Amino acid sequence: MAAKVETEMNKAKLDIENKLVPKGADVVRHLSLPDKGKSLEWILSQMEVMDNELPGHSNWRNGKVSGAVYHGGDELENVIVHAYQRYCVSNPLHPSVFPAVRKMEAEIVAMCLKLYNNPNGAGTMTSGGTESIIMALKTYRDWARIVRGITEPEMIIPSTAHAAFDKGAAYFKIKVHTIPVDTITRRVDIKRVKRAMSAPVSCLMKTSLIPVPLVGSAINFPDGNQDDITALGKLATYYKTGLHVDCCLGSFIMPYLERAGLADGEDGKYKLLPFDFRVPGVTSVSCDTHKASF
Repeated sequence: MAAKVETEMNKAKLDIENKLVPKGADVVRHLSLPDKGKSLEWILSQMEVMDNELPGHSNWRNGKVSGAVYHGGDELENVIVHAYQRYCVSNPLHPSVFPAVRKMEAEIVAMCLKLYNNPNGAGTMTSGGTESIIMALKTYRDWARIVRGITEPEMIIPSTAHAAFDKGAAYFKIKVHTIPVDTITRRVDIKRVKRAMSAPVSCLMKTSLIPVPLVGSAINFPDGNQDDITALGKLATYYKTGLHVDCCLGSFIMPYLERAGLADGEDGKYKLLPFDFRVPGVTSVSCDTHKASF
């Protein structure tokens, strides 16, 4: 059986390689620095070649690359190109040199806080959803150590949580407890979460597991469903711990569903559950400005 599994894994790896790595006698690989610099025309021509080296690759402009590209049309692209051209060499670490960058970041944070109903809160910008989750975990790790005296933190996440939680846990040495989701609703099983929190940490200890933090998604990455954030918030409040809501995928769609009159769903299905800072117990939210924030 092991040999068969290895054979199938090797086939899968080769299949992935064939889909990602262009091959053939006509494929030119640039593996060392050229003796002389190349012209802009040459660089652009090589980009054109590389864009078309792999046959059958998805054309993101057709709008069928879900979860990868969020394209607002040519007009928005033009705005982005001009803005990037203006600030492409700026360094946010030096706001005295680039004051506009700091100002724009502060304003974007303020906009997001209002959107998620916490105008007096605080926030920061990162490179994307993965780093936002990782920075949240670092904050909870530090808080647990300073405020609660917890030196070996643990956290509870749904099985549908983004992989960045596992990555961050590995970075910051946080033990992960993964809870299954309901097979019908695709929401994390609240009873199992509660059971995990109320169980003794070990047979030698009577103290309960205090996750740092609890995690819920609105919406989750695998299938676009949201966890019961209200129920998770009640547990976080009872155990006096944090609750991080991963809104990276829902980002700038979820907050507008209620405003657009779509919160009640369709025919009693797909009803929007509370998920933002109005929910007692929610202590942090991650969202992506590059996802539909046109």
